[in-house]
Amino acid sequence: MIFSLWNGVKGKEGHIADPRLDQIYKSIADACQSDNCVILTLMDGEFGEDTLSVSAQSGNIHVTSFRNLPNDNDEVISLNNPNWEAESMRGLFYQEYPKLGKVPMVEIGGNYWDARSVTTDIEVVKTIFKEFFETGKISHLWMRQ
Repeated sequence: MIFSLWNGVKGKEGHIADPRLDQIYKSIADACQSDNCVILTLMDGEFGEDTLSVSAQSGNIHVTSFRNLPNDNDEVISLNNPNWEAESMRGLFYQEYPKLGKVPMVEIGGNYWDARSVTTDIEVVKTIFKEFFETGKISHLWMRQ
């Protein structure tokens, strides 16, 4: 498997071709400390490039995966955090939706995310990235559509 790591942390921006796991962990930690993002790309996925990204702000972390599938049926999934209520998320608010009712939301990088797809636990994020790095796949135990 061939990976590329993009680090968006100010002063550390750029790509690392064929990164090591410790470089991925360091980039995730840097992004979480500086309210930024990191993207790990599997360059030779089954149907093209597959990515796993993390965006962080104020201790809140959002993980998203984009997977190329045949016939333009791409898959985008986000973290599934059943313990979101037990985590102390900063900036949590509730948005009312006609069909969904009140949905817990958190702002990260100017985007608003369902708090159930956000974590404050960097170890969970590292576990997801490690699995992707070692297998090229994302477990649906951690992620949801």
